[in-house]
Amino acid sequence: MDTRAYLNRIGINEELKPDLESLRLIQSRHLLSIPFENLNIHIYNRLSPDPEELFDKIVLQRRGGVCYELNYLYMLLLEEMGYDISLHGGKAGDNGSFFDHSFPIVNIDGQRYITDVGFGDNFLYPLEFKPDVPQFDPKGIFTVEYEGGGYYSVYKELEGKRFREYTFPLNKRKLSDFNDRKVFYTTDPSSHFFKNLIVSMELENGRISLKQNKLLFTEGKERRWIRVESFNHYVNLLFEYFGIVLTPSERRKLKHTKFWNKRHNRKKTHALLLASSVRQNFSNRIGSFLGE
Repeated sequence: MDTRAYLNRIGINEELKPDLESLRLIQSRHLLSIPFENLNIHIYNRLSPDPEELFDKIVLQRRGGVCYELNYLYMLLLEEMGYDISLHGGKAGDNGSFFDHSFPIVNIDGQRYITDVGFGDNFLYPLEFKPDVPQFDPKGIFTVEYEGGGYYSVYKELEGKRFREYTFPLNKRKLSDFNDRKVFYTTDPSSHFFKNLIVSMELENGRISLKQNKLLFTEGKERRWIRVESFNHYVNLLFEYFGIVLTPSERRKLKHTKFWNKRHNRKKTHALLLASSVRQNFSNRIGSFLGE
């Protein structure tokens, strides 16, 4: 892997040592530079496990990805830099699978840290693996709590609200262990990723998220949004706010997904109803004029 190109992708030009200070810098810059996005699920109906394909997509094409893509390539980067690192799996929510989410744990001088660039709205800096000790982060107060039975959960507290991010055992995993869950997220109509287009990225003082119908800015308790007016408007927002440039082929494939077809069909139906109404109104006026 070209570690220098990867680090340049996230705005780091200096030489780094495999220590905690560097890890904090890499994770935070990664989250502020590379979006969480599921576009390939809808463009290609697949998530690639190949490191070269992931490097080309995330680093060279300046795209993003979901946890199976982002955290895996991120883990390979840290491994290449000399970190002692392992891959783990967690369950998001109460009814999911312990392969819902993949993330690395790093061992530095005998202390473990959860480092995660693929969960979406999460901690900006690595989370020290100290059960039941609250840790302050720019994105909230985070606690790793022992749930019993060998399971731990990451909890987030922000603005008086507390919720669980994900639950996990300490078993080490391989990327192939997540294959079944990747298929679910890619093909199952009940999957959140299958039902939505998601592009989201951390900001210094908030978060920006793009769905198929709106662009949302969140800064503390303040939320404002921009309505997506058309597919071309969506493509422009991808570039303007996330730096994502889709190829002509990718744009064509995305445009013909269910999100834009439904909208097109609604507009087409509305136009047909309007035309029918105009014709009927014109017919009634002619009939009235002729005394019918």
